[in-house]
Amino acid sequence: MKKTVLLLLTFFSFSIHSQIPKEAFDLTNSLSDLWKKENSKEAIKASKELNKIFQPFFIENIHNTLAQTIHRNNGNGNESLFLNQLYNQNQVSINKIIEPIYLWNKSLKINKQAEANSLLIKYYKKLSNSTNYKSKTELYAFLIIKGFDKKKLGNTKLKNKILTKISFNISSNQLINSTKEKSRKNSEERAHYRFLLAYYYNTLFNKNKIEKLIKNASKYSPDKSDLKNMSGFFYDAHILINGPHNINYKKKYFTYLIKNGKGEHAESILLERAYIQPTDENLKDLKDFYSIKTANKPFDFFWNNYLNSKMKKVPEINLKFQSETLNLIEKRNNWIYIDIWGGELGVNLVLKNFLNLIF
Repeated sequence: MKKTVLLLLTFFSFSIHSQIPKEAFDLTNSLSDLWKKENSKEAIKASKELNKIFQPFFIENIHNTLAQTIHRNNGNGNESLFLNQLYNQNQVSINKIIEPIYLWNKSLKINKQAEANSLLIKYYKKLSNSTNYKSKTELYAFLIIKGFDKKKLGNTKLKNKILTKISFNISSNQLINSTKEKSRKNSEERAHYRFLLAYYYNTLFNKNKIEKLIKNASKYSPDKSDLKNMSGFFYDAHILINGPHNINYKKKYFTYLIKNGKGEHAESILLERAYIQPTDENLKDLKDFYSIKTANKPFDFFWNNYLNSKMKKVPEINLKFQSETLNLIEKRNNWIYIDIWGGELGVNLVLKNFLNLIF
């Protein structure tokens, strides 16, 4: 067996709250209750204050909590009235963030072709030549078009014009194809846009059944990095497709390949999928595929060989601690699981840098 090591690093980083005003936490905790009231005066005041003292919390409240509530109530709750009144305050820094969700909220009440087309024209004019993560312009465009499609509203050319524009902007975002280590913010943005692009290609595939489309939907489905940063698409997936569990584009792709006699390609996708996310379902799909394949080796042998090919070779080190010794010279034919834990961020960073050197 190849000499390999399975390495898991658990870094407990403790947020430095000293940079965030205490009032920001209080305002965040109170907002969801305030916007449910019939009178939006307190909610508007709290929103303005939160945006002023710590905008990231305001943005999270809008795109996560408020969007979920509007979706759940289909635009019929007091939170929708609050959003309309907040937008009508005409505060530039706030409206830059909330205009897309405001237009989506407005679209939920539209039932006439002329009004739908008017909103689509207005939305298209608001699109820039790049993505806008703060306002999540692309997400709300998908939601508006999905809602209009369900109600059979909106000019098809107008809708396609918007979809083409936002898909181009997302594809031009350098983060989506980057594999370099990034900050948490950039990693979440990457996960967000990869999910949206996968959704876009899957939507096109449902209409056109072209292999390239479902291949791209599979390509931009959450990878290992995105799954570590699920907060980047978790709430979006709940609103757009009723939950992350419905991001099944990789499965749709390998099913398509198998049906069209491309089993070898399907195998590589199944292996990667099970390796990145080894759930019972993913492993079962791989086992089922392997069972119908002409194979002269047991599944465990096949799976272990693949895992060995992905692992790092064990470094020949022998470290002595106060009471124990870490000896990676012995037992060279086994997987070694290293779980590093430390209460101090500084300690973790030192260990991480050390492990980067030896690996």
